[in-house]
Order: sequence, then C-alpha cells, then structure tokens
Amino acid sequence: MLKKEMAYFSRVTKRVPGASSMPDTSMLAETSSQLSDSSEVAATANIQPPQNVVVMGRKTWESIPPKFRPLPQRTNVVISRSEKLEGVGEDVVVGDSISSALSALVAKVKEGQAAPLGRVFVIGGGAIYKQALEMEQAKSILLTRVEGEWDCDTDFPIDVEAEQGWTRRHKADLDEFAGEDVQEAQEEEVKGDKVRYEFRLYERV
Repeated sequence: MLKKEMAYFSRVTKRVPGASSMPDTSMLAETSSQLSDSSEVAATANIQPPQNVVVMGRKTWESIPPKFRPLPQRTNVVISRSEKLEGVGEDVVVGDSISSALSALVAKVKEGQAAPLGRVFVIGGGAIYKQALEMEQAKSILLTRVEGEWDCDTDFPIDVEAEQGWTRRHKADLDEFAGEDVQEAQEEEVKGDKVRYEFRLYERV
C-alpha cells in the first residue's frame, strides 16, 4: 500500500470544492429534467453540508477493511447486481449501474435522507471505470502513474496517454482541482522496494 497516495486520495475525495456554492451535479443524471430536480434538491430540501460521492464496484467495497467502510465524510455508492452486500448500511446506496445508483441517490437527497452532493469520484474497479468513461459526464481523470512493472489485480481500461479525447493538465490545474499544492513526484518504500509515482490530472477535450 502506498501510504502517501492513500492519504492524498482521502484528502481529495473528502474536499468539497466551493462548499458554500451549488454542488456539482454533472454526473448525477442523464436528462435535463433530472438535473433540474437535483439542483432544486440542493437548493431547498437539505441543510446538511454537501459531501462528495465515491462510486465503487462490489469487489472494491469488499476489499476495504470493515472498520474503514463506508468511507467516512463521503457518500458511498456501490455498484452490484446482487442485493446482498456485506456491511452495507442504510447510508450506502446500491445500484446495478452508475446511472441507476446516482438516480437513487438524487431521490434520497430530495427526501432529505442524504447530504447534498459535491463531486462524484469513481474509484474502481476496472469494469466500473470502463462504465464511467463511457458516460459523457465524466470530465476528469485523477491518475497516479506508477513507474516500473508491478503485480496488480486491476488495470485502468484505457491508456490515457495514447487515448484521443484526453489531455494532461498542468500542475496549476491539478492544484486547483485537488484544492491543495500537490507534490506531483512521489517516492515510498514498500516491502523493501522503492516505488516512484506521480499524481496527474487529465481532462476530456
């Protein structure tokens, strides 16, 4: 585990940009009427502070140690075809697709059963990344580029460097998105091996 990377992930996914302004609902609906509903919800129905949303597949959910889930200070959404998931409480939204789960979440916000919505982060695994990248609402990729060859259980579905339609942004853009001065180049020692990696931001063009 890359401890500094995990700390960065935690900070960025918890930090709601412009929390006093209207939440970003761009990933929350597929029709203009749904977007209108979600904006009305954020403005009138809920006095809780907004929270970002983390969307993950069942395997990603189950890979999180029980004592750490749901991920705190974020609204957790799990994508699964199964209705029976271990350790899922009423505060976790479950759906069989990203779109259906986010629609259910918008309904919960409207009923005052969930916090107003900040950014939506899709955090894995591979099939969920692929599903998200096929949605036109997906505008940004926060990527950790690890140097060298390592055994991994999940591959990102596209080579974002080679893929047309995405461009890497400058550090100033990454800082603005993350809400902090990001040290892009990182190095950690994991089980005696030095691991070098870099934080990057890509945006759809």
